[in-house]
Amino acid sequence: SKRSSIHALFFLHGAAFVKEGGYLGLLTHSSWVDVDYGKYLQEFFLKHFKVVAILEPQVEHWFPAVDVNTSITILQRCNKKAERSNNMVKFVQMKAPLSEFLPKYGGEEERMMAFENMVRQIENADSLQEDDLWRIFPVKQSDLWNEGLDDEGNFTGSKWGKYLRAPDIFFQILVRGNDKFRQLGDVTNVKRAFTSG
Repeated sequence: SKRSSIHALFFLHGAAFVKEGGYLGLLTHSSWVDVDYGKYLQEFFLKHFKVVAILEPQVEHWFPAVDVNTSITILQRCNKKAERSNNMVKFVQMKAPLSEFLPKYGGEEERMMAFENMVRQIENADSLQEDDLWRIFPVKQSDLWNEGLDDEGNFTGSKWGKYLRAPDIFFQILVRGNDKFRQLGDVTNVKRAFTSG
């Protein structure tokens, strides 16, 4: 998309260097999970990678001098559609500063062990997990794909930010009212109005 932020190009360029089974991780602006151009990144990720995790801080900026919302996206190259479809994507809302996840004392070895433990917890989460530090919301990759399809079967994307930011009540309402909701387009003609200057 011509409206894409420049960080989208880093994903595409970086992917060219990742072999099967290899990982790509980038810390970028988090807008792509919700904006229109993000659908192209979503489709690219879902067709070529297992989306391992998307982590977003809620209480700190990872670029302190710049006031933008950031996220870490971890991808694993995978050419097998069945494996990609069965992958559980971990949407991680970091509710505490990153320093709270790492030991306050000790050397590099202790910090590395704490980091590896954090990675294992994220990778092994197969259901919703929440505490004072974070919320891990696993979603099957095939569900993300199906959620992004329109009535003709074209991928138009969806707002992944809900898995990072929406309160639990949002998902409870969706589950309880699943058969009661209708798309606005089912009951009226939806179209874009005039764009003012």
